[in-house]
Amino acid sequence: MARAKTPGPAQPPRFPLVDWWRRLDQASARHKVVWEWTRGHVGHLIQEAADRAARRIAAAGHVDENILREAIDRIGTAEPSNAEAVTE
Repeated sequence: MARAKTPGPAQPPRFPLVDWWRRLDQASARHKVVWEWTRGHVGHLIQEAADRAARRIAAAGHVDENILREAIDRIGTAEPSNAEAVTE
């Protein structure tokens, strides 16, 4: 986690929630914690469409209705399977 929190030269921190990460650091200092990065929602149609839309909106700097519409069109009428519905 130290690498993720440390900005490079003239780079903003990778995580904008600095206070939250500081609190997490303090809370985890009492424990033996191994931080591992895992790719989230790989293969989950709805979450990947939402992530793609969120990244495009962040890059645009404003909510663009066209980006949201494209995400909705990409998802279509997909419904979660029974296994997904149980875990959510």
